[in-house]
Amino acid sequence: MKLLIFGNPLDNRDVLTTFFKSKLVVVDETTDIEEALDLTRFYEYDAVVLRVTDTRPAEIELIRRLRLAGLRCPIMAVAHLLSEATRLRILEAGVDDLIVSAISHEEIFLRVQNQVRRSRGFQSSSLAVGNVEINMNAKKIFVSQTEIGLTKKEPVYPAISANFSSRYGIGGV
Repeated sequence: MKLLIFGNPLDNRDVLTTFFKSKLVVVDETTDIEEALDLTRFYEYDAVVLRVTDTRPAEIELIRRLRLAGLRCPIMAVAHLLSEATRLRILEAGVDDLIVSAISHEEIFLRVQNQVRRSRGFQSSSLAVGNVEINMNAKKIFVSQTEIGLTKKEPVYPAISANFSSRYGIGGV
């Protein structure tokens, strides 16, 4: 995963960049709006993380300019404390997630990871393993692109475990 982190550390305890790097994330950091815009033009990021405060309107301007430039990756804002007015302006500017108050770095990491996963389309309800595909939304199972007929009362998971090994010789899933 590759992230762009914008803004000054929120306080002396802000080790967000160090934490991301410990999770083997590639991190670029900047505090300059123009540099952030250039970096997103020339490099592909999985997400942009902004450190925001009530006293710096630069983050809101950056969010707007990134969205106007057509940036498609998730933009997330992280803050210790924000007024309601600032939270609303940040959300209105187009962030995908706003994380406010004292939370763990692990939670921030997992939220960023989830936003990246969703932005790349990995929220699909289909799962493919070898020649077996399970579409949970359609409640259908395919083996070698051939649909396996299930009745409306036959749940997908029991059908997999009970029928695949005997009917199709592929072993229990």
